[in-house]
Amino acid sequence: EERLAAVQLERSRTLLANLGTEIALGNAYQRLGETSAAIAAYRRALRRHPGYFRAHANLCEALRSAGRLTEAQHHLAVATSLLVIGYTRLKAFLVAFLTGLVEPVGGLFGSALVSLAVPMMPWTLGFAAGAMVFVISDEVIPETHRGEHKHLATFSLMVGVVVMLLLDAALG
Repeated sequence: EERLAAVQLERSRTLLANLGTEIALGNAYQRLGETSAAIAAYRRALRRHPGYFRAHANLCEALRSAGRLTEAQHHLAVATSLLVIGYTRLKAFLVAFLTGLVEPVGGLFGSALVSLAVPMMPWTLGFAAGAMVFVISDEVIPETHRGEHKHLATFSLMVGVVVMLLLDAALG
């Protein structure tokens, strides 16, 4: 179940490209015991928002569990800087908690987008293939027939189509 959630979040990461998805993905990897993948997700979140408390705190925990204590201390210092700038413990906790609420909402949104994108895949791939055929027929084929080897160009195109169909039938 955790593995499926991580896979879905990884798929939605490219669609959503937001902070909550990266944090949720890091949390899923951390629960699966894949600390290096969790660290990478938290670092991506920090690249998007360098001052994000939740990312620093979670990265600190992941680094600590990986035995990288020096790096963990740095991120712990950044995470606690909210307290230093005058936030009370309650306010710092509430800020961290409220920013953490984005994670499940972002995860659900990402899963919904992925589930919508999968049925649309044949249509989008068909559109892309049609665009490629148009470019070939509009630009490449006329260009090959301008020279003195018109028949060779036509024969080569036909052989190419037959080879492509054979490979498609053979490889599925």
